[in-house]
Amino acid sequence: MGVRVVAADVLAAVAPDSHAAALLIDPRVLRGLVRMAARGAGGGSTAAEQAAAARALWALALAEGDGAIRVEEAEGAVATLAGLLSAAAVDVRAAAAGALGAVLGRGLHSSTSQLNLSRCGHASPCPPV
Repeated sequence: MGVRVVAADVLAAVAPDSHAAALLIDPRVLRGLVRMAARGAGGGSTAAEQAAAARALWALALAEGDGAIRVEEAEGAVATLAGLLSAAAVDVRAAAAGALGAVLGRGLHSSTSQLNLSRCGHASPCPPV
């Protein structure tokens, strides 16, 4: 597992914390995650990195406050996540679908989405979205 995957997974783990707002305020965090998610198939990111980036965007979109709005407003985020829906790897598609659902649903069914996000880590397969 690469450093970028670990970093994105740590970010996803701390996003529900009340201090996540500080992460969301810094546009470099979201920009970096969007870039990592977008650079698949020869662009430098592995499927594991794309899935980790999508999971982190999903977690940040579920963060209290305006997380979903911040993710939606991050340049290229929605288009990148939508593009990942056709990725070859199932975990990439599932994480992208969860992130899009959190962004576009803006808190609807957030407890279900949080549960699905927790299942979508490295240990277990992502649930159907």
